Amino acid sequence: MSLIERSQIGYTSHAASGPAASTSESESDKMFRITRVKNRFDEDSPDFESSTGFRNLSLSLEVGWTVDDKLRSCRFVPVSAWSTLMEVETHIIEVQVGPSWFDPIV
Repeated sequence: MSLIERSQIGYTSHAASGPAASTSESESDKMFRITRVKNRFDEDSPDFESSTGFRNLSLSLEVGWTVDDKLRSCRFVPVSAWSTLMEVETHIIEVQVGPSWFDPIV
């Protein structure tokens, strides 16, 4: 199994609906960038450790945002605007996907 090391993914906006709404994903829709993937389910993956028995899929995602001091809030910024807006801050977060029986949410 081969996974993409660096990619960009978007999300579907729910603001537009109906027959006129576009279903294709444009460059401006991409809200984060995948910076690393660790696949601990696949035995062929370099991140697989048979001795631990720990299994999950770990995604490192880079997100960008700007801060509005007047409203005391932040706004997420599409990846395409990161280089054009000087006030964009970015941060890498980790999302872990695993079986529910292994680490139940309380």
